[in-house]
Amino acid sequence: MTDWKTYVYLILSFLIFFVSQFIIMKLLRIEDGVDQIKTFSLSDLSFNWLSVSLLYLVFTILTPIKEEIIFRGILFSFLKDRYNFWIGFVVSSVIFGLLHNGHTISITIIGAIFLLLYKLTKSLVVPILLHIIWNAIAISNLLLAINSQS
Repeated sequence: MTDWKTYVYLILSFLIFFVSQFIIMKLLRIEDGVDQIKTFSLSDLSFNWLSVSLLYLVFTILTPIKEEIIFRGILFSFLKDRYNFWIGFVVSSVIFGLLHNGHTISITIIGAIFLLLYKLTKSLVVPILLHIIWNAIAISNLLLAINSQS
């Protein structure tokens, strides 16, 4: 049985994601979510069920699992054991952010929160779940943006 605190952590994390991205993208206009359409060449996407299904599978299931294992499970754990928690926390979060072209600041924040979820719950399942939910929302918004541009 999952501890009730895990649900609180998930809800708080989601709210922090939303607020931080709202501030960065809407108020400060430092980053723009629509840039991802160009980054992933999604403007040429065929809106058939296979293309959309594969897009969701890759970006909302496979990518979050892979990224959480690599950045929290392997990189953070290695750096934490080799140096200390804070070195692992900062380095793995910043590298995670840098590898998300056009969203370095917001994704660094999100990476840090995924890491805190991992530390608080002692499980990669929780950040993977939130990562899946967040990416599903992001992909849905991108597809809506592409559809409105057509």
